[in-house]
Amino acid sequence: MNILYLSPSPRLGPRDRAGWSTHIRSVIGGLRAHGHAVHPFLAAGERPQPQTQPPWLRGAIPAPLRRMRRDLLDLVHDRSLDRWVTLACQESAAEAIYERTEVYHSVGVRVARRLGLPLVLEVNGPLVEERVAWGGLILPAYARHVEQAKYAAADRVVTVSTALAGYLAAQGVEPQKIAVIPNGVDADLFHPQPAHAAAIRQKFGLGRRLVIGYVGAFADWHGLSALVSAAGEVVHEVGLDVHLLLVGDGPSWLRLRDLARQAGLDGRIAMPGSVAHDQVPHHLAAMDLCVLPQANWYMSPIKLFEYGAMGKAVIAPRTPGVQELMVDGEDGLLVTPGSADEIARAIVRLARCTDERAGMAATFQQRVRQRHTWMMVAGRVSQLVEQSIRTRQQAPSADLAPARSAGGWRARVKGS
Repeated sequence: MNILYLSPSPRLGPRDRAGWSTHIRSVIGGLRAHGHAVHPFLAAGERPQPQTQPPWLRGAIPAPLRRMRRDLLDLVHDRSLDRWVTLACQESAAEAIYERTEVYHSVGVRVARRLGLPLVLEVNGPLVEERVAWGGLILPAYARHVEQAKYAAADRVVTVSTALAGYLAAQGVEPQKIAVIPNGVDADLFHPQPAHAAAIRQKFGLGRRLVIGYVGAFADWHGLSALVSAAGEVVHEVGLDVHLLLVGDGPSWLRLRDLARQAGLDGRIAMPGSVAHDQVPHHLAAMDLCVLPQANWYMSPIKLFEYGAMGKAVIAPRTPGVQELMVDGEDGLLVTPGSADEIARAIVRLARCTDERAGMAATFQQRVRQRHTWMMVAGRVSQLVEQSIRTRQQAPSADLAPARSAGGWRARVKGS
């Protein structure tokens, strides 16, 4: 198949150190590994995306004006993509469009309708509701209208969890359109054997301590303050010899560093910042326990699959998206999201019961490697795209072939 992979967002770069970039690269690479010709149209380009405004400027401009500027730019950006996405489809002889959807952007629907192509829409969260809750929207009613129109026009809708599928169905998406495909892991990259655990332990002076780790964004929704508080509790109240290794970056980095001091963790915490994706396995290899303190209700956290593939014991939040992936007491220990007390008790249990810890790690590792690799994700995606193409070909309008056109779109799209 010839597939146009469309990411219309001007902010989601495939080389950013973030979950979305891993997802974009992995779906594209997986589809290619399955033998398909994938033509990426990535509006953000291939290079890591810088902050759009320096921090001092963001602080100087009132939040409503920043939101208005961002939203207006998104609306203009969406309309500016029509010609170039159309040319991309025509030049690549695309048989289908696979779109990672974004708020305000409906270019995929317009081009698919114009060219008579099937559209498979990837939805990674309740995007409009998130923007309203976290960043605000100047036109929430219009954003919801665009979202509903995209759902109605799409041939299939891909989500990452059953919880998110239920949310979409409640928004009016036809249930038969929805396919749940949880995220995955690169099982070759995230493998314990070639990882350099000893070098990481030496670099951060971890010695023989029990290393409790986290890799990902330092953002409020991950609840890292609960993990820091839990570590302080097990050190000072239980007497465990532990060390925190928190890998990543984000808005809560400074606050967590200060909280670690208050919790008496000086000399027992390493926060090296963000690392390249191919360096993550080495850091995970140095950890004894891996923790995700908190997650949004719909998430299929990529980090959990990476933890599991590396054969690590996992403590994770008891959310619908996580419970779909892990069985409490078999694959790891599930806790109330953001509960420092429950995280502390889980750490103590796994620290003291080494056989149980090893058994859970092995069970989850097997589950991840058998069910949740990016190759498996891409295989399911390719089946959906093929089904959508066949359905369109069998429809009465299938005789209408889109015109082909030459010239120019690659010069206007960064990273193509």
